[in-house]
Amino acid sequence: RPADFGDLLFEAAVEGYDHVASVTGVTTDRLARIVIYNNHRDFCAFYAPNSCQDWVGGQAFSGITVQQGADRDWLVYDVVPHELAHVFYNEVFRDTWVRVPTWFNEGIAVESDGIDHSREKALVTEAAADGELIPLRHMGTQTSGLAHDAIHLWYAETYSLVTFIADAYGEQKLGEVILTLADNHPMEETLFWSLNMDLIEFEMAWREWLGYPV
Repeated sequence: RPADFGDLLFEAAVEGYDHVASVTGVTTDRLARIVIYNNHRDFCAFYAPNSCQDWVGGQAFSGITVQQGADRDWLVYDVVPHELAHVFYNEVFRDTWVRVPTWFNEGIAVESDGIDHSREKALVTEAAADGELIPLRHMGTQTSGLAHDAIHLWYAETYSLVTFIADAYGEQKLGEVILTLADNHPMEETLFWSLNMDLIEFEMAWREWLGYPV
C-alpha cells in the first residue's frame, strides 16, 4: 500500500482514540497494533477451519486489531476505527469481571467509527414501524447465533441503543454508563445508577425516542 494509505489509517486511528477518550475520560499508553490482510481468504487463515464468516470484517484482541480488505474508505472510516474502539474498550474493561452485554460492547464500537450512520438509523426506524425490532432481551446473544439477514439489524440496533444514551442524556452520561459497568456493576444496576431506569424502562424509553412507543 502507498504511504498516504498508512497516513489515512493513522489519522482515523487518532480521531477514533480521541473520541473514546473524550467520552470516557480515560487514556491509555499501551501500544495498539493494526494488522490488515489483503483479502478475506488470507484473513480467515488464523480462524479454526470452517469458522470464518463472510460478513466479518475484523477482530479485536488485547492490544491488536486484525482486519481484511483493500477498500480504503471502508477500512479508514469504518473497520479500523470500529475495531480500535474495541481494543480501547478492552483496556477500559480489563479488570471487569461482570459480563459486558454484547449489544453494548458492539454499540459503543459502532458509535465510535467515522461513517455516516443514516443507513443504520433507517433500518431501525423501519423495523420499529413494522414491529420487527429485535427485543433487548434477545440482543445479548452472539451475532453468530442470528439468521444472516438479521445481522445488519442487530448491529444497527446496538448503534441506536448507545446513540440514544448519548443523544438523550449526553456523551458524559454515556461515559458514566461505561465506567460504572467497568467498575463491576451489572448492566441493569448500571442503568439504574446512571439513568434511574431498569432494562425494561430503558428499552421503552429508547422506543419512545425512536418515535414508536409501546
